[in-house]
Amino acid sequence: MDNLCKMIYYQVGKNLVYFPFKRALLLCGDDDESMDSIINKNNFEIEAIEDVVYEEGDRSKKGNFVSNKYIIVPKSIQIDPTTKCNLRCKYCFTDTGNIVENSASLIQIETLIKEAFKTVKIQNMLGGFGQNYVTIMISGGGEPTYDWGLFQAIVEYACLLSEQTGIKSIISVTSNLQIDDVKKLDFILSHCDHVHVSFDGYKEIHDYQRPREDKKSSFDVLDENLKYMLSCTGKRCQYFGLRTTITNFNADKMGDITKFVVKTYNGVKYIQYEPLNWVRKTNRKCDIFQPSADVFVSGLFDSVKIGYENELNIESSFLDLISLRVRESFCDSVVGNSIALNSDGDLVCCSEAIKNYDKNFHLFHVGHINENSSITWLKYTFPTNPMHHICKNCYAFYHCGGGCLHSILDYSQNKKYRCAVSKAAIKHAFEMIIKGKGEYFKLKSYTKNVDNATLIYWIPEKIYTGYRSRVEYKEETPCIT
Repeated sequence: MDNLCKMIYYQVGKNLVYFPFKRALLLCGDDDESMDSIINKNNFEIEAIEDVVYEEGDRSKKGNFVSNKYIIVPKSIQIDPTTKCNLRCKYCFTDTGNIVENSASLIQIETLIKEAFKTVKIQNMLGGFGQNYVTIMISGGGEPTYDWGLFQAIVEYACLLSEQTGIKSIISVTSNLQIDDVKKLDFILSHCDHVHVSFDGYKEIHDYQRPREDKKSSFDVLDENLKYMLSCTGKRCQYFGLRTTITNFNADKMGDITKFVVKTYNGVKYIQYEPLNWVRKTNRKCDIFQPSADVFVSGLFDSVKIGYENELNIESSFLDLISLRVRESFCDSVVGNSIALNSDGDLVCCSEAIKNYDKNFHLFHVGHINENSSITWLKYTFPTNPMHHICKNCYAFYHCGGGCLHSILDYSQNKKYRCAVSKAAIKHAFEMIIKGKGEYFKLKSYTKNVDNATLIYWIPEKIYTGYRSRVEYKEETPCIT
């Protein structure tokens, strides 16, 4: 990318200019001198700032599942084993309870896991590059532990392959923790590395947004199980986090929820706050909606401050863009760096793409694992954001990557909403950086007085390198052993 492109800038306020490829702000004086004049005077100082790392083009050699000869299962996989669930969440994107529930077969799941281990093995044979382990995320549009026999078999198979190959596996599970047997909790503690708990707030909030099928308190069961797991020491699993969906019902309580977690769940490493994506495959009637963008961002930053003061990490897809790293896509669903297996045995590049319940399923459908352990890869191209031609004229695009593609395609109003949240979050981040509070979200900032302006730039802990790839390929290939 040439220097001219890297000097792209946007006026984001009356006296504020943003340089996305420099991670820099220019806070100009209040006199009548034009922005362009001030920028030209300080061009040397701005150019001297180190450029953001940004790579373009095909990166198939670096570990994604696109190849010019065949398609490789990536080292990071997600397994959504079942649509069965014991909750009836008001915003459920798979509409559990109103659909024909099913589970993937163990053969299909073992095939995907084996292929991921094979990818790492081949990588090591070629001299090694990238991560030297397999990441297995067990999640889904149902509760992955509901079909306990299947869940246990998945985890045990991954552990067995690790033992046989010497390749480490990192196993994470996303669960509502509606588990009725302490022995099952002990199994998770002994065999998994990371537990990601679906938690929407204290009792009043959680029970309303995430009611149980049997009408009992879902919070009471979660609370007891989480406290038990946090009290156990010396186990394999020592990393616990909470995933909280924010709606109009709990948005103004985010700070209180954060304080509640600090006080109640010692040992939880983070809370991930995400506003409701209005997918609405469900026909359940309720008074839950997306929260106001400004209310969500205000609550998110209040929580960041509380978390910073109490050594609790606050995470969000919108905090990813607050780190102000240049990226070309919102997530891995369009770049081939991860893949998910759903309960139908379909391979998808977005875990929310559910066959027969998703009008845009075909855009995310990568292939299918057959019962004979072969994989049918389909002719397809990675989905692209239909609004990119508009997005690329917006300063926020360099950090949101155009937003969550699945939610945008599923419901057009999500685009407008996520844009509002993204811009509000970035502008709030700018205010924090200008006030010298960048450390709240792990940014190290520097300030320099220049000609009729103040130059502020920062270094995030991680720098994202965005890319986009596409493939057209059709073949049924047996798994290579």
